Amino acid sequence: MTLVCVCASAPAPAQVAEPARVLERSEPAFPLAAKQAGVEGDVPFRATIDAAGRLLDLHIESVPQPGLGFEEAARSAISRWRFAPALLRGVPVESEYVGTVRFTLTLHGEAMLSAPSRETWDATRAMAHELKIPVDTADDHSQLLTSGPVRYVALKLPDPASLGLPPGFRPNRVTIHVYVTPGMEPARVAVGSVMDIEPIAESDRRRFVVYGHDAIADWFLAGLARRMGVRMEPMAASAERRAAQSRALMPPGLSDPCSTGPAHLVDSPAAGGPKGSSAVKFAKLLHEVKPTYPKDQLEARKFATIVFHGEITEHGTLVNPTMTEPADAPVSFVTSAQLAFGLWRFSPAQAQGCPVRMNAVFESNFTLK
Repeated sequence: MTLVCVCASAPAPAQVAEPARVLERSEPAFPLAAKQAGVEGDVPFRATIDAAGRLLDLHIESVPQPGLGFEEAARSAISRWRFAPALLRGVPVESEYVGTVRFTLTLHGEAMLSAPSRETWDATRAMAHELKIPVDTADDHSQLLTSGPVRYVALKLPDPASLGLPPGFRPNRVTIHVYVTPGMEPARVAVGSVMDIEPIAESDRRRFVVYGHDAIADWFLAGLARRMGVRMEPMAASAERRAAQSRALMPPGLSDPCSTGPAHLVDSPAAGGPKGSSAVKFAKLLHEVKPTYPKDQLEARKFATIVFHGEITEHGTLVNPTMTEPADAPVSFVTSAQLAFGLWRFSPAQAQGCPVRMNAVFESNFTLK
């Protein structure tokens, strides 16, 4: 999940000919408690800016929900902003600035592009070819492309120094998969990756796996948008805002009445929904990423079957996988499974001819061979 900050100056008082403006802004950190609670929204504020462009006073008007850290995060960020003072007949003066900090939850590695889904899939295939990504599968029906494992340095991927890996480690091999949801307009694209990282020192035998690195997803999505010459926005976490994105990004001459309204949420039979219902066509798994067996559990000869609950979006990705049983499952098992499940891709559920969101129950088996 990522954060978008949108800030705008309100009209200045009548005596101020040119209002104060922001020269440099710091992006606020999304409060952890708010992220865990799934709460987002706007934080409007009023600030007094002196004749030197300094912040003299700051008043937070409201927050989406008290007690989740929104006010503290907004204050911390705004206090680091740089302003140009208001001008009255060319002379800097003290003034009031009114703005909004918007805290927006988005889906990891997913974006919406202002382009038709089929054209986006064709551009994805062409981009993979130009980047010399070794394609393992490229299914024109499901619009899912997966690569084989390849040395990180063999591809034109982000600079390893930008990955934020632990000190003393470097990327080794990486696999990439790209899913363009068929038939949904405008295009919805999900980029996943699995990256092995290794120590630089040859005497160090440790190895780690990183699932869905943000830098790789952002790199591919930005490159795809540039290649096509279209707008791109990170995928909103809420169905309501995804519908608003669809309306805003719909290319001229294209329409999709299903995507421009919030997708309904249904239950699968395993999640307690109606069994044998003919009204819903349930989601179908297209691409599965196996969790890595945690080293501590493998060495201890531990095994487990862990049951998860999650939501399959209307565009076929899995969000918010939450462990439901057993209650005493080792944390390393749970974390490994959650990371892998975030890269699963589905043919979305359908109801009344439109894609819908679906609650699902699934499990991860860690079994010793």
